[in-house]
Amino acid sequence: MTRELRYAVSREDLINLIKSLRRLFKDHKTKLIIMGYSRIERWIDWQAEKHDAPYVKIDPDRTSSECPKCNFEADRDVVGKLNVRKKGLKTRYISS
Repeated sequence: MTRELRYAVSREDLINLIKSLRRLFKDHKTKLIIMGYSRIERWIDWQAEKHDAPYVKIDPDRTSSECPKCNFEADRDVVGKLNVRKKGLKTRYISS
């Protein structure tokens, strides 16, 4: 008996961050940072498509500040990861 595992990818849509950085800063370092954000977004999307995994871009608004559970305390990156996952699952099940 074989069991098929299905994966999905949720990631924050960083386009507004990139636009803000372009508007605020014009130096070489910022351009390198923007290039890194753009490249990682394209790479994640490409890998998801290559492996036939559905992917969802999530609005990053308040993903690092809202706790996913009552009285839950953790690093903002951990809270952000949990919230992106939660929003991604909601989006996938609503749109499916």
